[in-house]
Parts: sequence; structure tokens; C-alpha cells
Amino acid sequence: MSIKNNNTRREDLVIRQPISQRRRVAFGILAWAIIAIGYTWISYQKHIENPTDTTTPTWVQIWDGVRTVITYQEFDEHRWLVADFTATGLRLLLGLIPGVGFAIVLGVLMGCNGTIRAFFEPLFVPIGRVPGTAMMVAFFILVGTGTTMYAGMIMFGVLPPLALAITMAVDDVPPEYPEHTYTIGGTNPEVIWNTILPAILPSIIGSIRLQLGIALTALIAAESLVGDIGIGYRLRMEYRATRMSTIYVYLVILAVIGLLSDNGLLRLRHRLCKWYQRNGE
Repeated sequence: MSIKNNNTRREDLVIRQPISQRRRVAFGILAWAIIAIGYTWISYQKHIENPTDTTTPTWVQIWDGVRTVITYQEFDEHRWLVADFTATGLRLLLGLIPGVGFAIVLGVLMGCNGTIRAFFEPLFVPIGRVPGTAMMVAFFILVGTGTTMYAGMIMFGVLPPLALAITMAVDDVPPEYPEHTYTIGGTNPEVIWNTILPAILPSIIGSIRLQLGIALTALIAAESLVGDIGIGYRLRMEYRATRMSTIYVYLVILAVIGLLSDNGLLRLRHRLCKWYQRNGE
């Protein structure tokens, strides 16, 4: 009996011991319930002190914010939600697509060719350490405050760290992989396309997942400073008016979009790299 109890205790103490799906869902619901109850209590206390308070809106005020975001029209009769998220999404794609594309090409070449690496790595290492938000002022002065500025800021913010991450992924490819391709008569382009790229594809998608949030953060920060439309602009305007009900709605929508995009990249990795498996996926 004592041996059985000791074994049970050992199993409970094992680090990274998996738990059941039901238990995981229950604790997730509990966490959100605690946050909701805590916020309700704080909002209630604030409105006892000041019934017109808008810094911690009640759930009724938040619902009014939802209706405002959905129905209020601006920007040539376009609704806030459509106009702001369309503008921000377009800017993000215009910077992210070329930034990711160039990063993949340069990262693979840097990992495969020592001369190319010796040229680009001394540039990318220090530039990649500079936060994108810190480079905004330089882009404001050099490019202006139009769409080109947003796209350029995102592209140059994503390119160095992503290229370096891909280069390190190439370094981690076992040497016997390309050697086997050479043995059966493969050329350099065939080794890169048929051996290197498939091996590092999970790392590429994982790195893009990280850079997506960083790029969006820098974009919203830039919009909040100089934008005349977009999510950052709307957050700035609503902050000035202390209408937190609208701000909370935008934050929730951003969280949902972030979860959907992250889940989409995970599904893409699972579909393209069926051999790749990690805990929790």
C-alpha cells in the first residue's frame, strides 16, 4: 500500500507531467472567471465613488462601446471597425510580406554560404537588436508618415531578426542531410530546395509567429503617434476622450485576431510539416 502511494506521489511531482483536457479547460475557465469577477468588483467600487466614471466601464458601458464601434461611421461613411482594421491590416501586409520573403531568402543563403554570411551578419546583428519602435523617428524623417513609412518600418524591423533566426535554423540541420542529397547527384539548388528548406520550414513558421506580434506592436505604436486612421489612431483618440469602453472592444478584437492568426500558422505548420510534432500541438 505504501509503495503504491509513493508511486502516485512521484507521478504527481514529475515535471511537465501532462494533465487531462478536461482539467486544462476547467482551469482556463477558472482563470477568466477570476479576472471577470475581479474587474466587476473594481468597476462597481469606482462607480460608487463616481457614477459617471469611464475609466473602468461597467459591462453595460462596454456593450455600448461594442455598438459604437459597429455602428458609428466616419472616414467617408465607413464604420470605425471596417476603416481602422482595414487600414492597419493593409499596412501590416505591405511590410510583412516583403520582409518575410527577403528574410527567408537571405537567411537561407547566409546559412549556406559563408561569404554571404560574412557580408550580412555584421549588419543584421546590431540592427536586429534595435526595437522597431525606436526606429520610428528615423522613418518619420526619412520617408514621411504615409503608407510607405509603415511598410518600410515593418519590413526593416522584421528582416534582420528573422533572417538571423533562419540562419541559425540552417546551422542546426544535421550535416548528413545535405551530404545524402549530394551523394545521389543533387546540385546546390536542389540541396537547398529539397533538403534545407523542408528541414527548417517548422522553424521559419515558428519565427514568423514571433515576428507577427512584434510587427503589429510597432505598427500600432506608429499609428498612435502620426496616424489619421487605423487601430493605433483610434486608441489614441479614445484615450484622449477617456472612453475605455471602446478601447476594451478594440483590444478584445485584437486578441481574437492574434489568436486566429497564431492558430492559422500552427495549422499551416502541421499541414506542411506532418513529421514535426511538439508537445501541446
